[in-house]
Amino acid sequence: MQQRKVMHNLRLLLSSLLSIALSGSALCQSSEQQKFSPNNKLKAQIEDGRIYIKDRNNTAISQFLPDDSNRLGGSIINLDWIDNQRLGIERHINPSLNCLTVSDIQGKTLKSYLGYKFYWSHNRKHVAHVGQMIHFSPWPHSEYIQIDDQTVYPSQGATYGKEARTVHSFSGPFAWSQDDSKLAVIEDLDGSQKGKFLVIIPSPANKTAKLAKYKLEKELAKEIAKLNQEDMSLSWTNSNSVSISSLSHSSKSKAKSHILPCTIKVN
Repeated sequence: MQQRKVMHNLRLLLSSLLSIALSGSALCQSSEQQKFSPNNKLKAQIEDGRIYIKDRNNTAISQFLPDDSNRLGGSIINLDWIDNQRLGIERHINPSLNCLTVSDIQGKTLKSYLGYKFYWSHNRKHVAHVGQMIHFSPWPHSEYIQIDDQTVYPSQGATYGKEARTVHSFSGPFAWSQDDSKLAVIEDLDGSQKGKFLVIIPSPANKTAKLAKYKLEKELAKEIAKLNQEDMSLSWTNSNSVSISSLSHSSKSKAKSHILPCTIKVN
């Protein structure tokens, strides 16, 4: 459990440093942070910590600071178009918390989500993420996943300290199935069922599918544990198969790995 605490704190620190680096890049290299709308008529750009919406002639249509009902502030670390009229803007709040704000092109906040590791579905109708955790709460911290602000796994949500008899944490990226009906995640479980699992979580809109868990073999779990968070790839190869692989292109990494990539059959 002590090792898990060290790894959790290290992950939060690395996430915080990466967020700060991305934010600094956004402020200093705003031209590289511009993204065009799906219809290619507008672009969103970060300049001096603000969002600028411009047309193809580079004429500013609006500018604004992203906001939310919690008034948390924070530096912008990412932005994406949801459709031609809405943006998803992620801000770094503290090492345990980011905020994803859904805004229209005039800067009006339509929705906000608290947590970290935000992943939009392919159709941009749903967003999955690790739910909000209390930064200075007693150790251990047991994470949980939400889809559209609904807690989907584990059902009890966050637990801390003595209440966290089973500790859930999630490594690497999340992966939506091609039809956006299921979410695949890699879970690190500590407690009575210790190990790494591939967890398949149905979207709340999917009323027929059930949550499924697949324990990863020890050698595969060890191989995944060697990977940096940003080096792991998780993807659906078809509706019943999930692939785990490494993004590293170094010959040294390829020579060492006899296990990855691997494909797991799921229901």
